[in-house]
Formats: sequence, structure tokens, C-alpha cells
Amino acid sequence: MNNLKFLKFKSTDQLWFFSDPHFGHKNICLGTTNWQGENRKNCRDFTTVEEMDATIINNINNMVGLNDILFCLGDWCFAGENKIAEYRSRIVCQNLHLVLGNHDKDIRQHEKHQHVFSSVRDYLEINVDEQHVIMQHFPIESWNRMHRGSYHFFGHQHLPASIKLRPGKKIDVGVDGNNFQPYSWKELDNLLKDRVSTVDHHHKDRQTMEM
Repeated sequence: MNNLKFLKFKSTDQLWFFSDPHFGHKNICLGTTNWQGENRKNCRDFTTVEEMDATIINNINNMVGLNDILFCLGDWCFAGENKIAEYRSRIVCQNLHLVLGNHDKDIRQHEKHQHVFSSVRDYLEINVDEQHVIMQHFPIESWNRMHRGSYHFFGHQHLPASIKLRPGKKIDVGVDGNNFQPYSWKELDNLLKDRVSTVDHHHKDRQTMEM
């Protein structure tokens, strides 16, 4: 897997984040799903997969510029490995970095697919000005510098807008909770900066020992 060359950014840089596009995923689309019962509630309200894909891609292209920096936090597509590069080619932004999700097996296993992205990783940490951010497909309870106010961006859970913000400075950046659009850095920073940082068990134990 290739590496991201620059881990430090400025808040004035045009940074964008999204997760779980699930391009080509028939079962997540209400008009084409085979899911039954309660599972149908998790479907996206589109008539066709093509409509769903086009909506997400058009939203990205309408917001994210050619030279901006775009991070996808996993679960790229479900239409077979021959479609990985095709979906990538439909997104105008030249700088698209992928943090692998559980459904990105073909990308993980075959280097030829990794080359269509600017970088491919399981886990990524960046700094924006002085703000530390960790990115991973799965949400985690304790992350690096959490007690110092670092942000945790994740996907996987497809949380609706009403509960996408989790305890502390932690948010699901999946498209399902954001009208199938990417988030700008400014949006995410505004959502998280005033939230109270959580303290993990390691630092709780240290505080107890110091009392």
C-alpha cells in the first residue's frame, strides 16, 4: 500500500471527507434490494443503483475541486473489482486518499487497484494546523491524543444525521448522515471543536494514581 506524502495541512487547505459510498451496491438501494423486513430500513431511498451512484458522485464533483484533497474512509464499491477504477475516474478531484474498509478486499489484495488512489491505508493520522485527527473505517473507543482533544473520523455504521456525533470529539463521516455529500474540514471542525474531550482508561488510571 502506498503512503500519503504530507501528513500536515493548513485549515485554509481545501480538505474534504466522506465514507461508505458503496458504489454499485444493489442491496443498499431501496429500488433494487433483496433485503427483507427490518433490513429494508437501512436502504437508501433511490430507485436504481445508477441514480444512487450518480447522486453521490455529482455531489462530490459539485463541491470538491480538481486540486482539493479528498479522504474516503472505506467501503468504496460493491460492483466487482473491474469497477474500482471506473468509479474513481468519475470523481474529478485528483487527490483522493482511501482508508480501507471491511468491504475493500479487492483493493487490499491487488496493488493494481491501489494505484488509482493517491494513497491507501488502514489507518491515517493528520494534523490540520494544530488540530490532530485520526481516521479509521471502524469507530474505536480510545484513540491517539483523545484526552488532548484529537478528533476521530470514522465510517462503517451509516449513522443518520441525528446520531452521527458520538461521545467526545468523534463523528461518523458517512454519506448517509450528510445528504450523500462530503464534509468540508470547516464543517467537521465546527461540529467538534467545542465538544468536551473524553478520557480513556489509561489516563483515568494515571489520574487515580496521582490523587
